[in-house]
Amino acid sequence: MRIGDSFLSLWHARSRREQILLLALTVCVAMVAAWYGVASPLRRAAGSAEAHHARAAQAATDVEAAVAEIAGSKGLATLPADGFEEAVLASAAASGLTLDRNRMENAREITIWANAAEPAALFNWIETLQQAHGVVVTNLTATRNEDGALQVEARLARGGS
Repeated sequence: MRIGDSFLSLWHARSRREQILLLALTVCVAMVAAWYGVASPLRRAAGSAEAHHARAAQAATDVEAAVAEIAGSKGLATLPADGFEEAVLASAAASGLTLDRNRMENAREITIWANAAEPAALFNWIETLQQAHGVVVTNLTATRNEDGALQVEARLARGGS
């Protein structure tokens, strides 16, 4: 005897009233399973997505405000276009950072390399360039040497117009 035949014989052995009650019970179980297995997780996911969107929108607003503040700040002494390379090299020397080589990419960007930069000197120099001159680091790769110094490649862009 197959399972289907066994089920049908059990079903036909029930009275009409029992069959209706079993169908109602099956519908109720299916509704509960659908609610807890599908609807509830979807509702939680939607709530989580809304909260994530609200946080992202707030972060975007904060970034836009910070960009507007930076763009509007008049306290930056931007480096001159003509002497950008010289000014970057002079500020590195003043910060105690030895640059092994550099290359002007265009009038607004320079790439620098240092084989043995002390981390504190490097990051103090970058902070000084950003805060005092509006120079932005657009790319930075740093690898720690065996002696604790950093091997650095960085691309710097002149801020302002």
